Amino acid sequence: LHLEPLDRREVAPNAVERFAAEAASRGQALRVADAATRTRLIADRDALDRILGNIIANALHHAPSPGGHATVEVSTGDGTVTLAVRDDGPGIPPAALPHVFDRFYRADPSRTGSGSGLGLAIVRDLADAFHGASFAENVDGGGARVGVILPASAASEHSTGRAG
Repeated sequence: LHLEPLDRREVAPNAVERFAAEAASRGQALRVADAATRTRLIADRDALDRILGNIIANALHHAPSPGGHATVEVSTGDGTVTLAVRDDGPGIPPAALPHVFDRFYRADPSRTGSGSGLGLAIVRDLADAFHGASFAENVDGGGARVGVILPASAASEHSTGRAG
């Protein structure tokens, strides 16, 4: 990991910008939820881009096309930064929730389409590298929310060699 200080408000808009054309071509709305507070974190920019890229791609894959929505959420609390994407797709079958971060896992293996089953496994592995956690949950009213909770400053322990 190449650690550097980042403003978490810059991370999500950059990721959304990369997927804006794809979302528009599918008739989907992709946005960043407004997050007014400034929080610095020490993280690897490329790793965060990959985390957000994989969960945005997953959300767009499951949101209705056309007419679906995906929202990138960035929040802070108790020394952590949460990066998540909420979609208005069908949600995750309850039996699949414990497995969505497993390598090669697909909730409906009979379904055709793109996806190798590695995207969310990579998200989990990158979150682990930061001593963070990944999560997936269904939301009230339909859809899913998938993301990571990362320590806002504990990532600096990687560069000093201290355990976290």
